[in-house]
Amino acid sequence: MKAKITWIGIIVGLLGMSVVIYGIAIVITVTDPSFAIEPDYEKKAADWDTIQRQQAINRALAWSATINVEAGPKRGEIIVRVTLHDRDDAPIDGAIVELDAFHNARASQIYRARLDHAGEGQYTAAMPIRRSGIWEFRLTANHRGDVFTKTIRKTLKVTVGR
Repeated sequence: MKAKITWIGIIVGLLGMSVVIYGIAIVITVTDPSFAIEPDYEKKAADWDTIQRQQAINRALAWSATINVEAGPKRGEIIVRVTLHDRDDAPIDGAIVELDAFHNARASQIYRARLDHAGEGQYTAAMPIRRSGIWEFRLTANHRGDVFTKTIRKTLKVTVGR
């Protein structure tokens, strides 16, 4: 009888331990800012043909986009400057430019901005980027019905002083 209770206790203990471990894993997954799931991943996978068409449009447009950053007027803020040029290297003015940015180690914290036109194909926005490291910028530019997208990864050195 005593052996039977011991074995039942071991089995219940192992099951209880696995429940605790799963619970800890769920808490870490939900609260850890380093853990991220690509937003709308299933939709992007289902719309693979649409993504491929957009990439073909990007190649046909032959636009170029560069991103530069500089210290912002407020502490903990940087100015992101996007420069757009067409296939003939002429600046693209009057576009609607939107940007999603996230740090490689904190991909769940996405900063979104609609950039202001600054002339000569340049668009700017202040963003609360306080962390140095590798950042991914996802750009969408809409100009006269043409939509251009580009993903740029850039290493930033952010200084916190001021």
